[in-house]
Amino acid sequence: MEGSGVRLVRDLIGVSLLMVHACGLSASAQCPPGTMTSLFWMQSITTRQSGLAVDMTRLPTGELLVLSGDVFFGPGAFQFVGAGFVFRGTPDGVGGYTWTEEAMIRSADAAMLDQAGNAVAIIAPDNGDTLAMVGASLDDLVGVGADAGSASTFRRGLAGAWTQEAMLVAPDAAAGDSFGKSVSIAPDAAIVGSPNDDDGAANAGSAYVFARVPAGMAHQWSMQTKLTAFDPSAGAKFGSAVVLLDGWACVGAPYDDQAAGDAGAVYVFRRTSDGMGGDTWLFHSKIIAMDAQAGDQFGASLSADAGLLLVGAPFGGAGDTGAASVYRLADDGMNGDEWLFEARLTPLMGQASAGDQVGCSVSLRDGLALLGAYQDDTGGTNTGSAYLFRRTVSAGEPVWTVTSKIRLPTPAPTDDFGFAVAMASGWAAIGSPAHNQYGTDRGNTFVLAAPAPPVLLRPAADQSIQAGDTLVLSVEIGGQSPWTYQWFRGNVALTDGGRISGADASTLTITDAQVSDAGAYRVEIANSCGVSASHAAVSVAPSPCAGDANGDRVVNFADVTAALANFGFDYRPGTGPGDANADGVVNFADITSVLSAWGAPCP
Repeated sequence: MEGSGVRLVRDLIGVSLLMVHACGLSASAQCPPGTMTSLFWMQSITTRQSGLAVDMTRLPTGELLVLSGDVFFGPGAFQFVGAGFVFRGTPDGVGGYTWTEEAMIRSADAAMLDQAGNAVAIIAPDNGDTLAMVGASLDDLVGVGADAGSASTFRRGLAGAWTQEAMLVAPDAAAGDSFGKSVSIAPDAAIVGSPNDDDGAANAGSAYVFARVPAGMAHQWSMQTKLTAFDPSAGAKFGSAVVLLDGWACVGAPYDDQAAGDAGAVYVFRRTSDGMGGDTWLFHSKIIAMDAQAGDQFGASLSADAGLLLVGAPFGGAGDTGAASVYRLADDGMNGDEWLFEARLTPLMGQASAGDQVGCSVSLRDGLALLGAYQDDTGGTNTGSAYLFRRTVSAGEPVWTVTSKIRLPTPAPTDDFGFAVAMASGWAAIGSPAHNQYGTDRGNTFVLAAPAPPVLLRPAADQSIQAGDTLVLSVEIGGQSPWTYQWFRGNVALTDGGRISGADASTLTITDAQVSDAGAYRVEIANSCGVSASHAAVSVAPSPCAGDANGDRVVNFADVTAALANFGFDYRPGTGPGDANADGVVNFADITSVLSAWGAPCP
C-alpha cells in the first residue's frame, strides 16, 4: 500500500498494550471457534516506523512477521532515506505475541530522499524462502534522473538474518516515473508499479513483472515483462496499486476515465507458458465498477486471496464515503475463467461520512476483508478507522457483512489510523502514520488479534493413585479472559460438596479417593469466543490390605507361603508379592503382619 500526505519525521517509539474499540460489536460478543467477527487486542509493535505501508505474514513455525515502511527514517543528514522494518512476533504463551524488531531493510545504496518504504510486501510460503520487498519511488538513479524509483528484494535466512537479493529498476527508467510506488511479491515473481511512467501518454503508468529463478546456491531476479494498459490515457496512473495471485497480476489505474472522470479501473493479466520454457503475461480483462461515478478512484488499493480480488475505491459509495468491491474468479460458462462481481462493501448507514476514504487501503485474507478509512473524523479530524467484513455463504450464495468498526481507544486528530492495513491468519496490522503517542506525528503500527477460545498453557495430566489418596487435577490457561471452568467425570458434570472441591475452578480436588473415582476426566474452559477442553485419565488402585501378602484380599496360610517364597526381595512399597506390610522389603516383619491380621476382613 502506498500513500501521501505524511507530515513529520518519525523516530524511536515505545510499546504499549491497548484495547480496541469495536463499534457495533462488544468485546464480549460471541465468536465461534474458527471464525473472526472483530479484532480485539491492539498492540503497538513500534520502533522507528511510521505505518505508511504495512504487510504481514505467518512463518511456518507459527511466528508472525510484520513489515512496516517509514519513508522519513534516516540518521542525521540522511533523513528521508526511508526503510522497511521487520518485526517478529513470538507466541507469549497467553494467546498473544511478544514483538521484537528483527531487521531494518533497504537497498545497500540508499540515499537521502529515496523514501524507501513507501510500499512494502512480505511473504512466507510453507515451502520456500521468506521474502520481502521495499519500494523507493523517489530513488534518483544515476544516469537517469530524479525520482525514477527502484524496489529492492530481500531474503530471510533461517536465523532471521535478512540479506538483499536484488535492487530492481525499470530497464527503460526515466526521471519522475515513481517506479516502486506499489509492490507485490510471490515465491517466484514480483510486480512493481510505476504510475508516472509516460509510456503511451503522460503519467499513463505501467507495471513491471520480475521472475525469481535459481542461480547456483542462490537466486537471481530478471525482468520478465512490462505491463501497460491497452488503452493508455494521460494521468490514469496505471500501477498505483498492484497484486499477484496464483498466476494472475492485477494493476489498478485509479484515474482511468473510461466510466467517468477519475472513476478508475483495474487491469487483469494472466501468466501463460510462452512455449519455450518461460512465461508470458497476457491481458485478460479490464474491470470497471458496476456503479462507477466520477472521482471514485476505483483501483487505488488492491488485495487478493484464494480466488478473490478486493478493490478499494476511496471516494466511491453513497456520499463519497468510500467503498470496496469483491470479485470472484469463476468459470462463467462461456469464456472460461472470469473475474465476476460478488459484492460491494460499504459501512453501515451512519458509520461513515463523505471524505472518510473507506477503502484507501484494503486487505483480504481467509474470507475477511479489512478496509482502512484514515480520514474518518469520528473522535476528531482524520483520526481514522478501519472496517472488518466477513464472508459467509447463505443458500449457496456468498454474503459479506460488516462486523466491526475499529478505532483507537483514545483517538486524536490527524492520527490517520487506517492509512495502511494488512492481515494474516486471524491477525491484522494497521498503520497510523501520524499517531502522537510518543511524540508529535511520530507514527505507529498496531497489531490486532481476533478473539479466540482459551489457550491451554498446561493441560491436565493423567494420574495414578491409591484409594485414600487425594486426587488433584489442574490446568493453566491463557488468552482472552474471563474464563469459566467445568469438570466432568465421564459425561457427568461434577459439583462441589463432600469430598469434591474446585469443580468450577482451574484445580479439581477429591479427598480420600475411592476406586469408584477412577475414570476419564475432562475440564471445559469457556470464554466469550468458545470452549477449550483438557482430558486426563485417572486410575485408583485399592489400598493395601494389612497382612495380605499375595493380594487375594484374604489373610491365611497362602500369605505365609507368599512371604517365605519371596523372602529377601525388595519392591516399590506395596507392590511386590509377599510384602504383607507394604514397606518395600519381604522379611520376618511380613510374617508377623500376616499373623497379626489373621482372619481380619480386608477393606
